[in-house]
Amino acid sequence: MDVTPQEAKDLLGQTDTMAELMRNHSMYRRIGPTLILWGIIWLICFPLTALVPSHSGWIWLIGDAIGLAGSALAGRRSNTSIRCKSAGIMRSRVLWFWAAFLAYGCFWMYLLAPAGNARAVVFIVTLIMFAYVAIGLLARMSFMVWLGAGVTLLAIAGFVLFENKPQVLNVWMGVSGGLTLLATGIFLTLRAR
Repeated sequence: MDVTPQEAKDLLGQTDTMAELMRNHSMYRRIGPTLILWGIIWLICFPLTALVPSHSGWIWLIGDAIGLAGSALAGRRSNTSIRCKSAGIMRSRVLWFWAAFLAYGCFWMYLLAPAGNARAVVFIVTLIMFAYVAIGLLARMSFMVWLGAGVTLLAIAGFVLFENKPQVLNVWMGVSGGLTLLATGIFLTLRAR
């Protein structure tokens, strides 16, 4: 059977399309549950911080510990079907990226010491959302770019509206940012099915 150059080109295009769909499906399956988890953590920890500001350090220490452990567990569970060298290398790179990013973030927080709770909240949120945008750009995940930019805009809006009301800003970030992360995670998880 002879295949014309156009038929061969069409078949290769279909192969590329299928490979892209498989890549997206795998990515959604890995990232969706993690975004759901962090959305729930934001929905709980930010408002709790507003209610009990004197315990905000403990609230976030517990929330972050649950989030990091849950993210690691979700990553391990979703990656069991992916057994290639490049997937392992990518997981390792992402892990090291987050470790370096958090180390730099802690140092910048110490160095800059944003004056006031509102500035510290917005600094941390936008710093994390910058990581989402950077990962989205580097890994060609446009939804991460949009998610990071969207939550950044919500944080800026909250800061402009509630700079002098840190408790209200915490509730704002919990509801607006938490629901955005949660909704995106649910959408990606459903899309991966």
